[in-house]
Amino acid sequence: MKKILFLLVFILTAASSFAQEKHPYYCTISGTYNLAMKIRLELEWGEQKQLVALRNEEGKKIEFNNLTDILNYMSARGWQFVTELNYDGHIHYLLKKDVSSPEEAKQGLRFDTDK
Repeated sequence: MKKILFLLVFILTAASSFAQEKHPYYCTISGTYNLAMKIRLELEWGEQKQLVALRNEEGKKIEFNNLTDILNYMSARGWQFVTELNYDGHIHYLLKKDVSSPEEAKQGLRFDTDK
């Protein structure tokens, strides 16, 4: 019985050591108003040096009614608000998500760079 218990503990310990470690992944979001006074969200994402826009399943840019809608949208996808930044004369939000990889951070989001 002790051998079985020891083997079970060993297997569980080994399995947990293979689990991927999570770390924070950050993005910055900013919103700009279009002519219809809807907010269009843009993200500074990972290694990319350009801003990317969020798109829905049909490929259209997502527009939001206000900045709270943006935070709720990202929160529903696992992102957490960190702080507000003010540069380039605009307000930006810094968000983070604890993930194992950049691909995991992107889950639930579609960008204009996606095919």
